[in-house]
Amino acid sequence: MPTTCAEIEERVIEACKDLDQQEYPNIAKTARVFDVPDGRLRRRFLNQASSRIDIGGHNKALNEASEKALCLYIDKADEIGLPIREKTLIIAANAILRNHHSGPGPIRTVSKSWAARWLQRHPDVQKMKRKPLCMLRKNTHNPEMIEKWFRKLLACKEKYGVADCDIYNMDETGFRIGVGRSHKILTRSGNKRERMTDLDNRDYITSIEAISATGIALPPMLVVKAAHLQER
Repeated sequence: MPTTCAEIEERVIEACKDLDQQEYPNIAKTARVFDVPDGRLRRRFLNQASSRIDIGGHNKALNEASEKALCLYIDKADEIGLPIREKTLIIAANAILRNHHSGPGPIRTVSKSWAARWLQRHPDVQKMKRKPLCMLRKNTHNPEMIEKWFRKLLACKEKYGVADCDIYNMDETGFRIGVGRSHKILTRSGNKRERMTDLDNRDYITSIEAISATGIALPPMLVVKAAHLQER
């Protein structure tokens, strides 16, 4: 007997076509010939049930048109630079169900886990992490502005004869003395939480690094807290 729903459905359709051509339809014999469940073939041939592929899952809250509307909603949100979250997707789905509701019964709503199942049915909708970014830094990520900046840099190099070895990029970062960041560890202690010792040191050090366009790195410079010494 076939194992997948698609294979079973294909054989059931062929069996129904064969029964239509029989003068005296024998459902039990046809089910054995096509190796399909007798009860399923009987219900399909007598129009007592529809194909599972056609009707979809029994717990499917939205129809095909409503799910397509959600996809268009996601595309529109991406276009204006305001991508939605799973919570917003659930709110939109409940709004569609509320607008399509008719009758005295309660309005159907989707569960918290519905969004995860919806994403599985729509692999083209990807879930990714979004990090906060300063507005000024975000605007500098415009490809046209970046290209314009490098064209000005090239013109400046050609005008003043600046060599690549004289061009340096500098960056700085700050960190607290004696305090490390959180990180993953390997342990057999069985404790669900591990803590690092914090010395309550509030002194910061700034590290400045510079590297040239030809790959020459200068020794890093450290900026520490100033100290005032009284003269004796």
